[in-house]
Amino acid sequence: METLARLHHVSQQTLVRLRSTMTQPASGGPSWRAARPEGADAAVPAGFVLTPRAPSVDSRVGGTGVELSATLATFGGMTGPEATAGLDANTDTPLLVLGGNPVVPGTPPGTAVERARHCAVRLRLVAEGLARGRQCLLLAAMRALAPTEHRVQVLLGHEVLAEDIISGEDRVAVLLDVPDDGRLQVELWLRLASHDPHARLGLRGVQGQLL
Repeated sequence: METLARLHHVSQQTLVRLRSTMTQPASGGPSWRAARPEGADAAVPAGFVLTPRAPSVDSRVGGTGVELSATLATFGGMTGPEATAGLDANTDTPLLVLGGNPVVPGTPPGTAVERARHCAVRLRLVAEGLARGRQCLLLAAMRALAPTEHRVQVLLGHEVLAEDIISGEDRVAVLLDVPDDGRLQVELWLRLASHDPHARLGLRGVQGQLL
């Protein structure tokens, strides 16, 4: 049975207030067109999909005329036997495993430099030309890989949105209200938190939908 995502709502007022604390995706360098998930019967088609193997999209998303770019970065990735220990033979290995340096639950956000030293995922997104009243849904797919309590801190800019317990196959969703000026700028961090240094989190990717 598919796990329902934990939904966190962010108002346009909050996004405007935090805009100066969030860095845009870097310009230049390699980029990819949006990858769409398999299954045409999805209730809401994905605008873009980012994975550790395809971590960038440019503004040519779906022919909608919306200028959008996004990048995904991961920190604290693990490789080798320890990364996949405990996975059964019938389970696909996650594209990336985070572990080795989780923060203690309740740890303040800290600076961006500090976050980059931890087990974390960072999504940077900027979109222009969005109509008033639109929203953007970000959906991160992950899996707890060790028999211990896993938490994920959801950070927007330098503020904490939530700290969610992750169990088995799980998802975290963030719903963003587009500001009235039609400009959406987001720097979202998902940081592993646990009292157990052996905690491991598998990341499959982040999907974005313009609603």
